[in-house]
Amino acid sequence: MTRSCVAISFDTAIFNDLKHYLKSDEIELKIIEPPEFLNITESSSDTTFINLVTKDFGLREQISEHMTKLKCNRFSFIHKTACVDGATIDSGCFVYPNVTVYPNATIKQDVIIQANSRISHNVKIQNGVFIGGLVNISGSSSIGKFAKLYPSCNVTDKVSVSDHTTIGTGTTLRKNVTESGTYSKLSDKLKKIPRPQEKKT
Repeated sequence: MTRSCVAISFDTAIFNDLKHYLKSDEIELKIIEPPEFLNITESSSDTTFINLVTKDFGLREQISEHMTKLKCNRFSFIHKTACVDGATIDSGCFVYPNVTVYPNATIKQDVIIQANSRISHNVKIQNGVFIGGLVNISGSSSIGKFAKLYPSCNVTDKVSVSDHTTIGTGTTLRKNVTESGTYSKLSDKLKKIPRPQEKKT
């Protein structure tokens, strides 16, 4: 018997990834675009949803909040090649192939972890975080709500990242990031990249 769930998403690579993975389990993935979902005022108790918005993080947060308001049932997918024994993973998460989440790590709602990433012991990842492929988060670190870590980032032991922060590809974090924003290792030092409205005229 084919089951179905609904992705809140545009027609993106992440949506097609999940659709492909679910096919072998006879789970049909339907799609509803975010503007349409935000107009829904009532959710059926027999429908499960997953938030796959990853480009616009303001919209991603809005979707998650609306899911909670409607008391939506959240659908989670953990690929069979991922190792998550001893970790706590909340509903609404999408864990790609070959991800390792070590014991005593905590992953909150609506988190996406792409392939070949490693989440060490006692790490705490808050709601709505997106973790790109080949990311390493070392022990006892903490990633704030709706943060985005691009591929090949490395977060060292006991480092915390504030809510609504973006970390650029290949960046190594050795110190806490206490102010939200976009950070990248453009040289030998971590630099905050100003948003357009922050640029000096």
